[in-house]
Amino acid sequence: MMTDALFWSLIETIYAAAVDDRLWRTVLDLLIEVTDSQQACFFVLDSHVRSKLTTFEYQNFDPDGIKEYLNEMAAHDPNVQHLIAHPRQKILHEGSIITEAEKDRHIYYDWQSRWSDVRHRVVGSTSLMPKVQAGVALHRTRRRGDFSSTQIEQFRLIFGHVSRALEIGLCLCGIGPAQHAPSDILDGNRTAIVLLDKSGAVIFRNEAARELAVGGALVIASAGLALHRSSDNDQLQRLISAASSTSRKAGVGTGGTMLALQPSGRRWLSLLISPLSGRAFAPVHLRPAVCVAVAEVDKVDATMVGRAPQVCLSSREQEILTWMARGKTRKEVAIILSLADETVKDYLARAKQKLRAHNSPHAVAIALTHGLIRL
Repeated sequence: MMTDALFWSLIETIYAAAVDDRLWRTVLDLLIEVTDSQQACFFVLDSHVRSKLTTFEYQNFDPDGIKEYLNEMAAHDPNVQHLIAHPRQKILHEGSIITEAEKDRHIYYDWQSRWSDVRHRVVGSTSLMPKVQAGVALHRTRRRGDFSSTQIEQFRLIFGHVSRALEIGLCLCGIGPAQHAPSDILDGNRTAIVLLDKSGAVIFRNEAARELAVGGALVIASAGLALHRSSDNDQLQRLISAASSTSRKAGVGTGGTMLALQPSGRRWLSLLISPLSGRAFAPVHLRPAVCVAVAEVDKVDATMVGRAPQVCLSSREQEILTWMARGKTRKEVAIILSLADETVKDYLARAKQKLRAHNSPHAVAIALTHGLIRL
């Protein structure tokens, strides 16, 4: 059963996996729980010469079955064939390309039935570069039943975050065949990427970031990255400082997000600030401490901008939202703060009302975006 805390933990882990690919197994575990699936896999599909799954992480599958699948049966998989033929399709519901009656006569499903009762799939895929795709697939047995239209839309929302994390992962350290991606691949990525060292100095920026700087949306100098509005820039520097501090620790922590209005007043910037592990960055042989990914946004939900800066959260409300932003559940927050669960629930309800948030993760996102809380 999905809870606010579980959903927030999934989104947090997806972005953490962008800089630490060991976390994709954890992402799969959370996806199985959030989507009420039974099995899941993460893949990189390279179809340059002969179609091949160069990376394949999985949960709840028989290892011997997976070995046989990768060596012999992947080429017969209708889903793989469809992804190769339609590389730009983001979401693929297996039921849209093959009927149950057709499955009963298909060589792939005849083989699959010898290993498991898995019968239904929904796949999310994104094109990282020409003829290279990456994504995740969720699986259900015949007994559990197919994914509903509502569940497929939920997966579409979640996969939007997976897709952005994969693009960031490609830019930072390479995925599968892009393990040693040259700088022209980073320059070809539509997301603006700026890498900073521990002092905040810029050590790499891709072509998309250069274009934003030339257009006046960002200030990129060797000494660092900045925004034009002082309040936005203060928030950005706080997030960069926090991310840099985290990167010096043993693990990779959670970054932050924010929105900033461009000087023209017509378009917005959405920024993701993420700490990095400090491992070598192959294209430029440097060790970045912080990644800032920037995208232009034409329209922004009114609940995310304009209203929140005028909100006055109490110190207790800020404290509760801060702990929830760090992945704690409401009951865990109650224990940490030595409060009754119902008391925390009341504080959270008031905070959501003030922020006009739909749920707890939405409240945390609004508070983080406007600097009302800090990680």
